[in-house]
Amino acid sequence: MSKVDPMTQVCIHEAGHAVMMKICGMQIKHVSVNRKNVESRRGAQGICVPVVKEISMISFAKIAVAGAVAESIAFGGCPVRRLNKLTDADDVESMMVASDVGVRHRAKEKRRIVAMVSKSLKKHMDQIMAIAQEVDNNGKINGKVVDEIMKR
Repeated sequence: MSKVDPMTQVCIHEAGHAVMMKICGMQIKHVSVNRKNVESRRGAQGICVPVVKEISMISFAKIAVAGAVAESIAFGGCPVRRLNKLTDADDVESMMVASDVGVRHRAKEKRRIVAMVSKSLKKHMDQIMAIAQEVDNNGKINGKVVDEIMKR
């Protein structure tokens, strides 16, 4: 795999979260990247902020893994390994603990969720790439821009 531009990687990661939020029926306030943090590789590099809404545990888990899955579709590699390197993995682990998924079954459940998300996001890669491009170009986009892209 060739070297990936860190800004492109962060933008695709956040776009993956955004698309999965839309698939799960959520509205988005904005998607943004912090160029300074991407360059220094410190702190929060990007964020996708939803309009607060109660969601199911499974939707929460899907949204949490979507960034890593979008990266793996775009750049190759195993989404579970990619996920395990990210703080998003902590969100998925917390969800499994909260929903009483036994320790022995967590890896299997994580793989099942990743497979579901991968199938969904593969159908929306054009939208993921368009959202990522807009975020890369502008640093921040609002939910209306995401909605317009999702209609394409």
